[in-house]
Amino acid sequence: MVENVGTSIGPGRRIYLDHVGGAPWRPGVADALAGTSGTFAHPSSPHREGQEARALLEAARTRAADVLGCPARELVFTSGATEALRIGLMGLARARAAHSRRVLVPVIEHVAVTAAAADLAAAGFEVVPLPVGATGRVDLTALERELSEGAAAGALMAAHHETGVRQPLAEAAALYAAAGVPWVCDAALAPGRIPFTVKDLQAPVCAWSGAKAGGPAGIGWLRVERGVRLVRSPSAAGIEEEGLRGGHVPAPLAWAGSVALDDAAHDLASRSAALDAWVERLIDALRVRPELRAIGVSGSHLPGVRTLRLGDAHGDALATALDVEGIAVASGSPCALGGTDPQPGLLAMGYSAREAASTVRISIGDTTLQEDASTVATAFVRILERLDALRTGQSVDV
Repeated sequence: MVENVGTSIGPGRRIYLDHVGGAPWRPGVADALAGTSGTFAHPSSPHREGQEARALLEAARTRAADVLGCPARELVFTSGATEALRIGLMGLARARAAHSRRVLVPVIEHVAVTAAAADLAAAGFEVVPLPVGATGRVDLTALERELSEGAAAGALMAAHHETGVRQPLAEAAALYAAAGVPWVCDAALAPGRIPFTVKDLQAPVCAWSGAKAGGPAGIGWLRVERGVRLVRSPSAAGIEEEGLRGGHVPAPLAWAGSVALDDAAHDLASRSAALDAWVERLIDALRVRPELRAIGVSGSHLPGVRTLRLGDAHGDALATALDVEGIAVASGSPCALGGTDPQPGLLAMGYSAREAASTVRISIGDTTLQEDASTVATAFVRILERLDALRTGQSVDV
């Protein structure tokens, strides 16, 4: 963890606790991007400028592939994890439609996966929802049962984006392999927190996000294991990246993203320990409010990520009040998601809509100060006391 800009809460000093929503750039990323300012041509163009862009793109592919532990030819650049997951799941299902038209999708998957699954359902595939338990982990018994009925493809994220709960990848990978069913893993949140190479994930198709890894938005990676076939969606016009997507890949973003991914792989154990220590320090300080509960089982989360239930307090109200005081968190309410429904993952875990709305997610990273945990805890308690007073009609000190 490194020091933030500024020394106290107030103008010019904010505590950013939404790294899952969008991570600050890692060291070296800005310089890497600035250093490519002269590389602007289309990488497929035959002229010298185009070939310079192609050389930078392939250097970025090689660097990212080295970090991820796969041959460069298995790595496809995308605009982010959303596009990568869509290409992966729809491509797997379409390629194996002659074997089966069933697709297995855990109910907690990111909207990138569920939206792709909905499009597959509209095309005549049967999308089978896989349940999760109260801890937020996919039900492996249900997965095994559905695999025994046959499937074209499946999915399982490395960790849940709403709660940070890690999924049983090794066990799921063994079940998928035994059934001979390829699957796609959403590993967008893994870099910088847990091991995230293709060997660690054990999925034939994997997706990562540049923005989530501490790089620029607009770049992502899809790894397709050699021998695994994808069929391009009819809506994906274009011939770029082995014909899987349209639009040329921006070589400068690809290079800056590879720098971020490389940095995220260094000192992973010490980084993870520091992230977890910060969160535990916060939770310990919040024990003065016994109604606060961390969702999931201790030790099962991504380092530095927790979702807290707030009792009767509304997550959006707390997040708004914290933002005014210079602390950024993600609310678990419908308003924070820009939609009309509570977070589906929390509902799938058995929480009511009201309980799901009474949550906030804390996610920290390398730029978070260890001493900020005490500052955040103090602000939490003070604001919750203020909200309590407002609900009961008591006078409130402003």
